[in-house]
Parts: sequence; C-alpha cells; structure tokens
Amino acid sequence: MEWQHTIHLGPPAITHDGDTLKISREATWGPTKAAICLFLSLWLVAWAFAEYQGGRSVLFNIPEPHKGPPGIFGWIWLLFWSFGGWEALRAWNRMVFLDREIVSVDSRELRVSCKWAEDWKTQCYPLAGISKVRTRRRGLWGSYEYRLGFDFRGKSRTLQPTGDEPEHLTMLDALQEHLARQQVQ
Repeated sequence: MEWQHTIHLGPPAITHDGDTLKISREATWGPTKAAICLFLSLWLVAWAFAEYQGGRSVLFNIPEPHKGPPGIFGWIWLLFWSFGGWEALRAWNRMVFLDREIVSVDSRELRVSCKWAEDWKTQCYPLAGISKVRTRRRGLWGSYEYRLGFDFRGKSRTLQPTGDEPEHLTMLDALQEHLARQQVQ
C-alpha cells in the first residue's frame, strides 16, 4: 500500500555482506505525505487549543458557559482526547523528522541507527542479551502498523513501524534467520 509509506519509512533494502545483515529503510516525500503533514500540523494546533480548554475545565472543575460542571464525561473525554493527540503528535514527529533507519546485525551485536533530522542515534545490543524476536500489530478497522521487537536483558525494544505487512514479514524473516545462523556458529 503506497500511502502507508507517507506515514512510515519506505520499503526495506535487505543486504548480506559476509556475516553482516543490513536492513535499511528511508523516508520519502511526496504530495500525499506533504498533505498529511500539513493536515496533522493544523489538527495539532486545534487539538492543543481544545486540550487546554478541556483540561482547564476538567482539572479545575470550571463549568463551560451555559453548561454545568464537566463531571465524569469530561474526564473520559480528556483521557481519550489526550491519547489521540499524543498519537497524532508521535506520527507527525516521525513523518517530519525521521529520515532513515538502519538495522545491522553481525556476529557480535545488533545495531539500530536512526537519522532524526541531522542527528544519528545509534543503539547497540550484544547478541548474547537478545531474546524473543517478535512482531506486534496495532491498529483498527483494517489500517494496521507493524513493529519488530525483541527483548534485551529483560526489557522490550522495538524498531520503527511499517504499515505494510509483507515488507514487515520480510524483515522479520531475514532478522530471525540471521540471528538463528549466528547462534549456531
């Protein structure tokens, strides 16, 4: 699904160089991504205004004009509205600032490098501490996001999401196969 690449990183390029597996994904810009980004930017401004007004009303029990105090519905609304805004902000941040993700695995460690705007952030995980490589699917009504994850010394770690299941499964298979081959050696 092409539109999924407007929100997520593009399709993976999977290469093998001796004992090293490299999975690279890049962000691409186009008219659809620009339109979604503009829409989210405007929506987040409206969200922030409503969050302020609703939060002020609920937290300080200030009644709206011509209405009573917010009550339990106000708390429930604020909870869902805050969560929705947080998720929209995370998606906007990823669309605007995440340029590339490179996952490389050699005989010693798994490295995850993400380029956010102009800065690279790299995390290294020795293979001895990695367990339970898995997948997770999130979403509603046929629009899903897939994440690769693993446990490292008892803590869960995840990679950047993808919106396309076949690409996700290709990455998962390549990673599991490579890790299994490293454990045999």
